[in-house]
Amino acid sequence: MTDLIENVIWERVFWVEDNRGSIRHFMRNDDPLFTKFGEVYFSTVYPDVVKGWHMHTEMTLNYVCVVGKVKVAVYDPESGQVDTFLLEDHGNGYTRLTIPPGLWNGFRAPVGWADPVTVANFTDIPHNPEEIMRVPPDSFAYDWGPYKVGG
Repeated sequence: MTDLIENVIWERVFWVEDNRGSIRHFMRNDDPLFTKFGEVYFSTVYPDVVKGWHMHTEMTLNYVCVVGKVKVAVYDPESGQVDTFLLEDHGNGYTRLTIPPGLWNGFRAPVGWADPVTVANFTDIPHNPEEIMRVPPDSFAYDWGPYKVGG
């Protein structure tokens, strides 16, 4: 992978599994990425729908896909760089994507995916509608593939 947009972190998070099931840590207060707790919420996106673009001016996002798989695009308006990530389960781990304030992002289920996808977001501040901006999916030079407009 090429150099990522500054301060965007895409990392594998491992889990513990036995014959009863698994324990999957999302974020702990001793995690190097933890700063403070704002809220945790779940966002569902339907097949062939793009949720984006949106940008937070204060909130740091920490995404984990908990059902299905999701393509996340992050756009840096300063450099014009766009990075794409696939969040999904991987054997005994999954990927967590940290997006700092000031970067546009959006997500969708991969083209051809049949079921709704659920993304969990662990933030460092509670949602505040005054610090989020939204623009349509075709606002930047990025190919989402065929899609319907989402939230």
